[in-house]
Amino acid sequence: MDRTLFRGAGLSFAVRIGGVAFALLAQIALARVLSTHMYGNYVYTIQLAGLLAVIGSLGFIQAAVRVIPMSNADGDPVHRQAFIRTGILVSVLATTVVAATILGLTQVWGVSLEEPFRTALLTVSILLLSALTLLRLGQEIMRGDKRVLAAQICEQVILPGGLLCLAGMVLAAGADLQVSHVIAFQAVLTGAMAATLIIMALRRRSAVQDSTPPPPAPAGVKVWLSMGLPLAAAGLMAGFMSRGDVIVLAFIATPEEIGIYAAAARVAGLMIFGLAAVNTIAAPLFSELWHTGDRAALQSCIGSSAALTMLITLPVFAVLMLAPAPIMGLFGADFIAAAPVLRVLAVGQLINALSGPTGPLMVATGQSRAYAVLTLIGILVTLGGILGLGSLFGLFGAACGAALGLVWFNASMAWRIARRTRLRSVVSRNDVRALVSQIMLRLRSRNRS
Repeated sequence: MDRTLFRGAGLSFAVRIGGVAFALLAQIALARVLSTHMYGNYVYTIQLAGLLAVIGSLGFIQAAVRVIPMSNADGDPVHRQAFIRTGILVSVLATTVVAATILGLTQVWGVSLEEPFRTALLTVSILLLSALTLLRLGQEIMRGDKRVLAAQICEQVILPGGLLCLAGMVLAAGADLQVSHVIAFQAVLTGAMAATLIIMALRRRSAVQDSTPPPPAPAGVKVWLSMGLPLAAAGLMAGFMSRGDVIVLAFIATPEEIGIYAAAARVAGLMIFGLAAVNTIAAPLFSELWHTGDRAALQSCIGSSAALTMLITLPVFAVLMLAPAPIMGLFGADFIAAAPVLRVLAVGQLINALSGPTGPLMVATGQSRAYAVLTLIGILVTLGGILGLGSLFGLFGAACGAALGLVWFNASMAWRIARRTRLRSVVSRNDVRALVSQIMLRLRSRNRS
């Protein structure tokens, strides 16, 4: 089991950190090409579109993870094709309405934009939201088909690569780049990737199915919505915990401040990919061990996961704490002022990592409802912290508020897990010693062989 954890986590971590590093390079290039004001508008729009895309399909994205594998296992191409076609139609209609209302109102109330950028930015944002929602739908269908590489390569390689090429061409030509141009380019590229994945999904047919599938019955749509909407709501809350600070900040900060804060938040986000990589592999093991009732093995797996996460996270934390100014200076001279913000956000992410795999444990132990409640409370704490402390102390206060919400969220889940299951999610010295001993034994055995 530990061997599975080590191998899987290593591969997952390599894929994730490679994609994150590529995306970070793209953001550094854009920050240098755009002005700080325009970069703030860009980041705000992208973050908001990403959050709205979670619910833009009315749950079809989330339902695809269950419907597609079941349809494939049952050999039911009619049900599969009907689900995909209905998901496309619902996503296009829903995102058009959502983008035209919520995104438009937020742009008016949040970030101040000068004309002609307001109309252009709103227009391309609507296109981006529709394309992004369809891309998410296509990615989940690919995962349901067990074509994980096709699902990952779009956002981790193609999109940041395209943005890097765009920024490089602008720098080489010495031309000016507007935020609406970047978002329009991203919308077109995202739409092309979404169309490719959707076409791949529609072309996958069973050998016994040659005819065009009929339109779905209303009952089928209701079942899909009832399956996906609760998951979409949970995904929306989880997404807000990870990117909501930038969106909330728009109500009390200027576009320049949003851009500076968002750059620091993106760099601090590098710390959580060890946690995400380990959780991806460990979550199924948690569910299996909890189901079989092997609590000793479960606690050992939790301890190994928490210790491995800590060993991955601490070096990144040390670099961010020791050299925040040079790191932020990569984005441009204006971003160096965010060095204290980066330190605060890094502390919050460190506590997040040291708390262990709290989220997967809440789900694996059957506490999904409590998980949703604690997530909602965490959102409220984050909102209050950012708006309250941010209004008093600027970006530093907003970072403290975001870190406070993250710390409370993880602490409350760790307490809940310990109280209800008598399991410890927080890493301990014994966990670290056991993990180091296992690593040393593996190294010695390899040297002997």
